[in-house]
Amino acid sequence: MAALTFANSLVMTIIFIDLNENIDGDVVI
Repeated sequence: MAALTFANSLVMTIIFIDLNENIDGDVVI
């Protein structure tokens, strides 16, 4: 269960960063 939660958090983090890249353009957070 903990592994599933970790994987889900990792995916959400990647999606969040990807959205920020799309919005900010050249700015990398």
